[in-house]
Amino acid sequence: MDVIDLILSFQNISIIRERYTVAIDKKRIKRLIFDADDTLWENNIYYVKAAEDLVDLIHQTGLPKVQVELEFQKIERQAVKERGYGSVNYLYILNTLFAKHRDKLSDQTSQKRFDLICSQFARHVEIEPKLFPQVGEILETARRYFNLYVLTKGDIPEQKKKLENSKLLPFFDQAFVVAEKDLDTYGRILKENDWIPGETCMIGNSPKSDINPSLQLGLYAIYIPYEHTWVLDDEPIRQDQKKLTIIESIADLKFLFS
Repeated sequence: MDVIDLILSFQNISIIRERYTVAIDKKRIKRLIFDADDTLWENNIYYVKAAEDLVDLIHQTGLPKVQVELEFQKIERQAVKERGYGSVNYLYILNTLFAKHRDKLSDQTSQKRFDLICSQFARHVEIEPKLFPQVGEILETARRYFNLYVLTKGDIPEQKKKLENSKLLPFFDQAFVVAEKDLDTYGRILKENDWIPGETCMIGNSPKSDINPSLQLGLYAIYIPYEHTWVLDDEPIRQDQKKLTIIESIADLKFLFS
C-alpha cells in the first residue's frame, strides 16, 4: 500500500466512523453481549490456513487454483448445512476434498503433507485462544457500567472448551453456547431472560450471525469488521444508522464508554 492508498484508507475509515459511530448510552443500555470467535480472539485464521495449504497441495496436480477453491467452497457449504460447525466438521471437509483428488496425490509426500495440515489445524482447539489486543482491559472497564454476556455458536463442547481456555469467563455474567445464531436464537434469549431489546447491545464481527439479527430485533449493535471473517458468516450490513456502530477494533470500545 503506497502513501496515497494509505491516506484514502484513513479517509474512508473516518467517513464510516463519522456516519455510524455513536457513544454507548450507559443510561439506556444495560447489557452488552459479545461474540467470541474472531471478536474476542482469533479463530478463522486457522481454518483459512488449512484450506489454503490444501488448495496449494491439490493445485500442484495441475488443476487451476480457482477450480480447487470452488470445489472446497461447495463441499464446505454442503457439510455445514448437513453437519453444522466446528473443527471436527472442518476436518471432514478437508478429508473429503483430499479424497476426491487422492489418485493424483498418491505419493507418500502428499499424504504426509496432508496429515500435517490436519494436525496443525486440530491443534488450535487445544491451546489458549490468541486474544485480540486489550480484550481483558476492555472487558474490565465495560463491566463497571454494564452486565456482560458472551454468545458463541458452533460445536457446543468445543466452544465451551475455548471459552474455558480463554480465561475470560470471570468477566461475564453468563455464557450462551448455541448451535446456531439467528433470529430465533436471539428472540429466545431475549424472552427467556426478560430483556428489552433497546437495553441490549450485541458486539461482533459477523454481519450474518451478530449484527443483522440484532438490528432486526431492535437491539443496538456494534460491528467490528475483521479481514478473516468466515465467508459463510458474511453478508451486507442492514443500514440501520440509529442503532448501528462501526469501530475498527475491539480496543476502540473504550472510546464509546466515555
